[in-house]
Amino acid sequence: MRLGDFILEEAIIRELKSDTKEGVLTELVVSIVESGCLEPDAAGSMVEALMHREAIGSTGIGHGVAIPHAKHSAVRRLIGGYGHSTRGVNYDALDGQPVRSVFLILWPDGVIGPHLEAIAQVSRVLKQEDVLDRLKATSDKREIVELFDQADKAALGPS
Repeated sequence: MRLGDFILEEAIIRELKSDTKEGVLTELVVSIVESGCLEPDAAGSMVEALMHREAIGSTGIGHGVAIPHAKHSAVRRLIGGYGHSTRGVNYDALDGQPVRSVFLILWPDGVIGPHLEAIAQVSRVLKQEDVLDRLKATSDKREIVELFDQADKAALGPS
């Protein structure tokens, strides 16, 4: 699985506006709605599902990264988004540091497995030394998509 298999280009936010966990999750969910992959009336309950998952334990994994994830009946296939915050978000990350890179992963209720592959691929990509630095330096969505493609190839090898 590659990041490009589930992260929607339309759901990439170069600079998140919010400085709160719930605000960031809302921005990312709205970007999924705007991409046409989630009905507008499901946005509120999707954010609730994500916040419920956060109440179990923060998905802020450290090193400025969070991988929020949730299942929902309104989701038809594995989808995701990405958001970057230059100033950082108080996300209750495991290392106590602000989060700057947020990888959102959503999948259909009743489906087990694909989200684990997606989380694993995000982790593989982030193990590459310069990926986070390069994400900070990108100026638009297209550059982020290209960076994800290069990082996928490096993590998995060419297809």
